Amino acid sequence: MPRDRFVGIDVGAETVKVVELACGDSPRVVRKALLEHHKDPRRAVTELLLGWDWPGVASAAVTGRLGRLIALPRVPAKAALAAGVRLSHGDAPLTVVSIGAHGFSVLELRDGGVEVLRENNRCSQGTGNFLRQLVERFSLSVEEASALCAPVADPAPLSGRCPVILKTDMTHLANKGEDRARILAGLFDAVCENVLVLVKPGVCPPRVLLAGGVARSARVREKVRRYLAGHSMEMLDVDAEEALYLDAAGAAMAAAARPAPVPPIEALFSPKEEARIETIPSLAASLPGVTRMTRDEAASDPASPLVLGFDIGSTGSKLVALETRTRSVAWEGYLRTNGDPVGAAQALARAFLEGPAGTRPVASLAATGSGREIVGSLLSVCFGAQAVFVLNEIAAHAAGALHYDPRVDTIFEIGGQDAKYIRLSAGRVVDSAMNEACSAGTGSFIEEQGRRFEGITHVAQMGEEALSASCGVSLGQHCSVFMAEIIDGAVAAGVDRRSILAGIHDSIVQNYLNRVKGARSVGQVIFCQGMPFASDALAAAVARQTGASVIVPPNPGTVGALGIALLALQEGSIEGRTPVALARFLEARVDRRDTFVCLSTKGCGGAGNKCRIDRIATTVEGQRRTFTWGGGCSLHDKGTRTRKLPDLAPDPFRERRERIRVLAERLSVRRGGPRAAITDEFQMKGLFPFFATLLHGLGLDLDIRTGADQRVLKRGIGEANVPFCAPMQLFHGLVGEMNDGDADYLFLPMLRGLPRVRDERNSTLCPIVQASADLLRWDLGPRLGDRLLSPVFDIGQGNLRSPEFVRACRDLAEGLGLGEAFQAAFEGGLAAQEEFDRANLESGRRALAFCQGHGIVPVVVLGRPYTIHNDVLNSNVPSILRSQGAIAIPVDSYPVDDDVPIFQDMFWAQGQRILRAAHQIRRTPGVYSLFASNYSCGPDSFSVHFYAYMMEGKPFAMLETDGHSGDAGTRTRVEAFLHCVREDLRAGKDAEPNDFQAIERARTYLPEMRRDRDRVLIPRMGPAAEALASCLRGLGIPAETLPLPDRESVRLGRRYTSGKECVPMCITLGSLLQRIERDRGSNERFTFFMPTSPGPCRFGTYQLLHKIVLERLDWKDRVRTWSPTSEGYFDGVPQGFASLVFSGVMATDLLLAGLHDVRPAEREPGLAQRIHDKYVAELHHRLEGAAAGDISAPSALWEVGTGRLFGVADLLARAAAEFAAAREPLDLPTVLVVGEIYVRCDPFANDFVVDRLEERGIRVKFAPFSEWIEYIDHVNLGKPARQGFGERLKSFVQRRIQAVAYATVASRLGWPERSGVVEALSAASPYLRSNLEVESVLTVGAAAHEWREGHIDAVVSVGPLECMPNKIAEAQFFHVAEKEGLLSLTVSLNGDPVDPEILDSFAYEVRERFRARQEGHGRTASSARTHRLWQALGRRWAPVAPGTMPFHVFAKRRGACHGACAGR
Repeated sequence: MPRDRFVGIDVGAETVKVVELACGDSPRVVRKALLEHHKDPRRAVTELLLGWDWPGVASAAVTGRLGRLIALPRVPAKAALAAGVRLSHGDAPLTVVSIGAHGFSVLELRDGGVEVLRENNRCSQGTGNFLRQLVERFSLSVEEASALCAPVADPAPLSGRCPVILKTDMTHLANKGEDRARILAGLFDAVCENVLVLVKPGVCPPRVLLAGGVARSARVREKVRRYLAGHSMEMLDVDAEEALYLDAAGAAMAAAARPAPVPPIEALFSPKEEARIETIPSLAASLPGVTRMTRDEAASDPASPLVLGFDIGSTGSKLVALETRTRSVAWEGYLRTNGDPVGAAQALARAFLEGPAGTRPVASLAATGSGREIVGSLLSVCFGAQAVFVLNEIAAHAAGALHYDPRVDTIFEIGGQDAKYIRLSAGRVVDSAMNEACSAGTGSFIEEQGRRFEGITHVAQMGEEALSASCGVSLGQHCSVFMAEIIDGAVAAGVDRRSILAGIHDSIVQNYLNRVKGARSVGQVIFCQGMPFASDALAAAVARQTGASVIVPPNPGTVGALGIALLALQEGSIEGRTPVALARFLEARVDRRDTFVCLSTKGCGGAGNKCRIDRIATTVEGQRRTFTWGGGCSLHDKGTRTRKLPDLAPDPFRERRERIRVLAERLSVRRGGPRAAITDEFQMKGLFPFFATLLHGLGLDLDIRTGADQRVLKRGIGEANVPFCAPMQLFHGLVGEMNDGDADYLFLPMLRGLPRVRDERNSTLCPIVQASADLLRWDLGPRLGDRLLSPVFDIGQGNLRSPEFVRACRDLAEGLGLGEAFQAAFEGGLAAQEEFDRANLESGRRALAFCQGHGIVPVVVLGRPYTIHNDVLNSNVPSILRSQGAIAIPVDSYPVDDDVPIFQDMFWAQGQRILRAAHQIRRTPGVYSLFASNYSCGPDSFSVHFYAYMMEGKPFAMLETDGHSGDAGTRTRVEAFLHCVREDLRAGKDAEPNDFQAIERARTYLPEMRRDRDRVLIPRMGPAAEALASCLRGLGIPAETLPLPDRESVRLGRRYTSGKECVPMCITLGSLLQRIERDRGSNERFTFFMPTSPGPCRFGTYQLLHKIVLERLDWKDRVRTWSPTSEGYFDGVPQGFASLVFSGVMATDLLLAGLHDVRPAEREPGLAQRIHDKYVAELHHRLEGAAAGDISAPSALWEVGTGRLFGVADLLARAAAEFAAAREPLDLPTVLVVGEIYVRCDPFANDFVVDRLEERGIRVKFAPFSEWIEYIDHVNLGKPARQGFGERLKSFVQRRIQAVAYATVASRLGWPERSGVVEALSAASPYLRSNLEVESVLTVGAAAHEWREGHIDAVVSVGPLECMPNKIAEAQFFHVAEKEGLLSLTVSLNGDPVDPEILDSFAYEVRERFRARQEGHGRTASSARTHRLWQALGRRWAPVAPGTMPFHVFAKRRGACHGACAGR
């Protein structure tokens, strides 16, 4: 390198770092600087560089999150970090753990220049921003918090992948009086644990460098050091400050490698990018819809005693002094809680005493809010339980609102940490909900984001600026992390900060409406409560989005405190009470707060419930006292006046657990045979008695693992490559522990379904459950693979006696060499299962009878058995219900009558059981239900909608957990739910229930559509949609494709969904509503085309949710749904119609493939697009004409047999010739785009990923739409019912069309021989079995096959955020990369733009690899690469026929058996 000056600039989310290199014999850093930019990076960069003699710089480059602002060559973060590390630490293998302000990552720099990056792309927990936000709640800086918690030896237990859960737990620990140093220590440790999930001991290089701003914390460094030492890894002792500049140094190295003149400093900044950000109307325009009440200054009665109402919230605490006679407010106050609820309550009481009302007598006190327990307990110690009233904030907010206006029927309450929806009728609470997951729907998000802008000092200023904006930036409604990314993008695009602040306020309301209110109704009088509504901006956002007039009560932040005071007045007579000496409370203190497990059996019998009991030690006027509360009986309640169960009340949850314990104990006796490890968790939760008894009866000794705990969950999170749902993470950790043992086998069956309830067509399990063994085999390595016992089990119509299930069990026994013992073992398993199921139902019947006899509320806990029967995953819901006077009954113990209908469209086995139970509960007076789910549960994202629809008119609750340790938030939600239940019982009214079966039955078919001439609306899932529309028009059916979706489609769809469903559901719903609203005033009828499927993917349930939304919007009489299945899409029309449609689909696929092949290398800009568009238009004309003619079966067979394909073959030949003539002979890197079919095929849904890649110099191959049709045909032919001549003929015709159409185009464009589904399944077989009938297998297999054949350089997998099949594929792509070297990028989409930095980084690496191969290595012949590949993978990984199990081979152990289990 020449002796010159080279500068690297790292523009991060919060700071700018600049490094200057001098390059002589070896490069060295000569200058560096860092500056926080406060969302104005242009100013910060200018300030840093002004004194650096910029004209004398030879070359410069930029990196970082906001690097696009700088007009310099950009270096992706991964490349910059790698270069910076190699500059300072050489080329030896190294692992870099980087924890920055906005993200964290682990970069493995391996031998041979191999680089592997693992980063968080879903969550902010573990980032500097997140850490700063949380420690500021204690009025501390990150540095002060780090110093405070550094010496703590026993940190408070905090965990949970979601940062909001961690935030909630911290708040509630503080509100219970936990020492803040312990809480902060737990916070810093949890941040480390979330980061360390990405470190893979045994895979990562053992030398580790810790970098990034968070790495400066002494506790973080020590925590990481201890973790690494425990895994035989070593943390390098480097200066944490120096490590901040690694990325900037790497950018400087890149500048030195490719010198280019630098622009003048005044031209250093890129012109503002065209913001790919949706805007919203100004909030000020909606202010006329906001009414702000003024307080009625009623005559005060100075002689009236007062009731003090405390509302101790997570971020703010409020106190209202209420006159008992006039019910007017004598005094009110607010201050920040700062993590000290007792201190906040005492400070408020002191301020009251010092105020004008402080001399008046106080007759009673009341407490609500998240800190109510500890404050209420201390008040009770000071003044006695009769003087103190404690109740949840749902009831308090309702009472406060009714005080101002008895007509109020809807309350939107948004607080600092929680958000609540409350629905009232005739003055009573009939429904309520609270935010489950996201702080983006709460006031804390406003404050946290606003503080990132320089000059913003308080929330009121944010509101003023938001109202002054001419428009706002739409941030969408999803995780606050992603919203922060959009904010960064808006900053990078130069959007005015007032518009961003307006967007923040608007997004709060959008999140609230979708995630808290959901599909629940809104009445006529809407109150907006909570301190954030002190700003008119937030109320204006509610008015804008609901279109309703909203009312803000006087001082909206103190309504809860007012309400709890009013409720205390209603509770009992105040007159004549001796006033309390409030000064006594000011001197009281909580000396210690802890929990213990009650081991008594006095109140519960049996082995005891082992309830967790809260305990505080207090000092009041020099006297020390201990106060306890909690548990399911009254043993430990010292006057809190909560409802308690009678002693020895039945507990179906505990009884079920005891049955499992007894069975496991009996089957665990060693007999000297080979040992099999088995668990009752996850897919085995319901069928454990059968399988455990079967294996035991075959002669295996059992190593039984039950009751997986928090430690196991933490291990699973750490060992998994992808953040699956908590049940899968827990199972991952549990199997990891089983794998550590010395059992001969680990029994992890591929269970594809469960026994049917009655005569339902399908009873499947979710894809992740089905794929779990395949995922674990790769994640846990060869030790598991050698012992893995994973046969495939299908359960047919006869349930456990169905022929397919019996055959699989027999194959298992024979594969183990134990076939002689099979029959007795099988019958024993059946008997054990039948007895277990019978006993569970009997427990439920006893509990229901007990509740009826004692006036107790029975609550049926709905959910998946592996969730509701695990105390980590159920967030202690059963115990919490008991502690609040209700009896919890698990859904598998709740007897459902035989006449309850079967829901044929509900193909998930657990969903069927949940909805049948809900149907009966809704119609059974006095019985209530609670749905316990887990974050990221795909099936439940739809099942909860159906459950809510069925339960309308009766109180219900839905809770989601992530296995986090705290249950305080759950406790609040359960208490609020039970409050609604008791209000409902008092009212005694019951509305007519919704009929979910009617939703299922509401569908139409092709013959009716032809007769009625409804306008058919087809979602635009790629160009194939228009081909179908053309064919339907030829039949005489008015058909049109919906327009290409846009941001408005997403916004409209999100209004009626929760954000948890897959994005195709949201987009198709929004697109449909956009279209039909255009004709709201006409009489035209529509039919919406939305196919269904038998699962296990969520796609098959879209049509049900579409119909529910259409019913709610009064469209059900004008919009019907056409939902054919793969078994008969076109029944009722001429038999040749399907062949015509498929010919059109193949043509659109091939024309699109031609466009993608030629456009990056076209001779003239726009030429390829013009060719494509011309022939697509001709195709549609031909298809419509052909459909109007003879499309009988004989005619169609002639068209296909002759290769004419209704004229499509000739069209393709001409189009291919023109494409060939338009293409320049350019060699470009090629990327295959695969993934979920809708997102892959809809350009808007995948954010135009093909265009984006082409802009970055990459040619794209595209997994075609027809691939899915071919796959469905392949799967169907494997079913016994589809083996007839007609089915095989249809399959032959389809394959003939594919072959003719592809050959016509490929021969002219020089494409390789076509590979299809069979090749993809074979290529996937080392990673996923073809028995997993979802797109994951195609996604992985197609990419692996194309890579081995040398046709691609990398793969991009696109799919909806939290898509189950895409998560499975993402997990296995890690292993494809490790074993085969295939570079992959998984992009999870939610309807918002993809961060361009993601594509920039990926494209940079693709191009660098392509360039290196061109310069030095050339492309290896595909056959040679494939040969070496299989050699490297080992013989047992050789390709096998689809459906077999290549890695489940049994070796002879301890004289046991040998053979193989084919698992067909």
